[in-house]
Amino acid sequence: GIVEAVGQGVTYVKLGDRVSHCMNRGSYADYMILSEGRVVKLPEEISDEVAAASTLQGLTAQYLIHSSWDLKPGQSILVQAAAGGVGLFLCQWAKHIGAKVFGTVSSEAKATLASQNGCDHPIIYTEEDFESRIKDMTKGQGVDVVLDAVGKDTVEKGLACLGERGRLVSYGMSSGPMDPVNVNLLRSRSASVAAAGLLTYTKDPLELRSRAESLFSMLARGNIKSHIKQVLPIEDIAKGHEDLEARKTVGSTIFTL
Repeated sequence: GIVEAVGQGVTYVKLGDRVSHCMNRGSYADYMILSEGRVVKLPEEISDEVAAASTLQGLTAQYLIHSSWDLKPGQSILVQAAAGGVGLFLCQWAKHIGAKVFGTVSSEAKATLASQNGCDHPIIYTEEDFESRIKDMTKGQGVDVVLDAVGKDTVEKGLACLGERGRLVSYGMSSGPMDPVNVNLLRSRSASVAAAGLLTYTKDPLELRSRAESLFSMLARGNIKSHIKQVLPIEDIAKGHEDLEARKTVGSTIFTL
């Protein structure tokens, strides 16, 4: 949106600035009152549509790649739901860094999309066991990191895909909460499990702005791109949420007035 008024003492933004935000209630309101510490200014190169599609998902990918696990060239990564909004950002970002990228998807069409966006080895989990495929393709070594937003349906197998000193990062639970993890099963590999959420990585305004600058510069340079695959009028807001819940969507969904 565009800043139409500022309170006393506000210094980061001024009238007329284009800004974006996430992790705030009331996203479908015509007007919002927000702390200046919760918004980020948009560069000229970033359109409103791209900002809407990438602020939440892109910032999530940014902290997962750089903070929950500092991905390095040559490492391997498994992205669950690789054709989703966050998944596509993760695959592109990881490929840009120079990692080997594995990803799970539910259909051939999603496998193609993931492959076009940096996923070296898309695995259609509805047709084959992704744990077995990962072990086969890595010759039993496993991957360095698993990024999981699915939860209950995938975490147990994801843990089995970890290599020595690997880490599974749970940042969502679209299939339901993950079951308790027996850490003793990870001890022989010195593997670890972490639960991560965007809010804790953007709570500090300076950290939020730094992460946003990292994201927007990647988008502006074309190193990654947002995938707006569903554009719906605001009147169809319920349908958009139903399709998302039913896993019918790929990439990002935005609503227009």
